[in-house]
Amino acid sequence: MITNNGHTVMLKYNFSSPASIKGGPLQKEYFFEQMHFHWGTNDSIGSEDLINNHSFPMELHMVFYNSDYGNIDNASNYKDGLVVLATFFEISPFENDVYQTLIKALPDVTEADKKEYLENVPVLASLLPCNPERYFSYLGSLTTPPCLEVVTWIDFKHPVLLSHTQLAKFRTIHSHFGLLRSNFRPVQARNGRVILYNRDFPDYCDFFYAYADYYHYSQYPQYPYA
Repeated sequence: MITNNGHTVMLKYNFSSPASIKGGPLQKEYFFEQMHFHWGTNDSIGSEDLINNHSFPMELHMVFYNSDYGNIDNASNYKDGLVVLATFFEISPFENDVYQTLIKALPDVTEADKKEYLENVPVLASLLPCNPERYFSYLGSLTTPPCLEVVTWIDFKHPVLLSHTQLAKFRTIHSHFGLLRSNFRPVQARNGRVILYNRDFPDYCDFFYAYADYYHYSQYPQYPYA
């Protein structure tokens, strides 16, 4: 199901058995709860994290909770309660066919509190970027109030590519008060947090992104509004 809750576009999956992740920096198994998006007013801002001071136009959060705690509400009371997989987006001249299934449903949930059932939704793994073994990890907080310090963040190094037209569809979403053009939290201070980088795998995306960078959005006019 895809939902406009007035703050973001959220998706929940109806799995016959829980989708889960474990391994890497995670000592426990974590069950998938939901995923949602953060975006900005144009193609240069919108992400809640930066890589080398570079901001991205949109960021996807896949939220998981520690299976030991039974549900996300209970898990939110513990330091190791939640995991968020963060995927960044960058602009390409080409459409992303995998994400198009979700994007074409956005007109049905333009207004706040609208919901729509989706058929043939893409599997979660297909929504991740190229070479997901390359990631940054740190202990942090939720980015929405009360911003509880209960999250292990896993930020993927490589972005997913969308066309400008595809990304602009998110800027047509309405909150309870009008257009929802920016729903991202400003970048916060590190406050001494240690950030780890997993790089013990060949980065087979290098050639792909070298090609994609030839069409990088900076070579195209900036779109102040969609």
